[in-house]
Amino acid sequence: MTSTTLAAPGMRSEALTRFVHRTGLAQNRQGLVGVVITVLFILVTIFAGVIAPYPSEDMYPEISLQPPSAQHLLGTDEFGRDVFSRVLHGARISLMVCVISVGLCSIVGLMLGLAAGYFGGWIDLIIMRIVDALFAFPVVLLAIAVVAVLGPGLENATIALAIIFTPSYARVARAAALMVMHEQYVEAARSLGASNDRIMRRELIPNMMPALIVQTTLLFAIAIVVEAGLSFLGLGAQPPEPSWGTMLRTGRDFLEIAPWLAIAPGIAIFISVLGFNLVGDWLRDFLDPRLKI
Repeated sequence: MTSTTLAAPGMRSEALTRFVHRTGLAQNRQGLVGVVITVLFILVTIFAGVIAPYPSEDMYPEISLQPPSAQHLLGTDEFGRDVFSRVLHGARISLMVCVISVGLCSIVGLMLGLAAGYFGGWIDLIIMRIVDALFAFPVVLLAIAVVAVLGPGLENATIALAIIFTPSYARVARAAALMVMHEQYVEAARSLGASNDRIMRRELIPNMMPALIVQTTLLFAIAIVVEAGLSFLGLGAQPPEPSWGTMLRTGRDFLEIAPWLAIAPGIAIFISVLGFNLVGDWLRDFLDPRLKI
């Protein structure tokens, strides 16, 4: 074994220590907890097929509604399916919905907010009145309305989430653009004859990213809750897909005889949402220079 091989673990540990100190995680213990939870959540979604001891949709009626045991860590459901395996695969569905819905809303919301903040005038007026109109509806109610029009299903629920998140993202993008566009480097780019497109791409968007990154992280947490709510109502993922929301809906009918059916996905939702919220708070403190001492 070479000295380089021996030194590799120490070098990785040293790099990790520097990262923790430079990002303020050494002082922000809540942020560190959030990062750990989020990383574990992502790893679980990636390796769910490897970690899960059983296929998530295999049914064994002879062992239905068995309590947690060494063979089934979180027990079995009414069809004899392993609850632990279904919770792991449910994390994959939640992350997929989060990535797609937040990704779509960030693209559309960024374009709308950037156009409203940079050009102002009637463009700003029209965009923000549409955004205000969408804000008049509660988030869950608007999501239900969109899914009712498109039809139930995971794909339509994802589209609904993207639609209801776009107004909030557009507002954040507009506010960030208004803060950045009057900076001296933007005025210098204008005086040098840079086009609007170049100013927005090279000057505004990169300097808007701290606020947008924080908003994106917080929307991940909201997406998990809303997707679970839609699935609980039968408007999101459809059986036999192992969504946390559908698992909660099933567990409601067996609370007295098999409480683990509802407790397991409920705890999974709580922990994952907590992790993203803590990461969002840490990123806000780390990326906003006004909050640094």
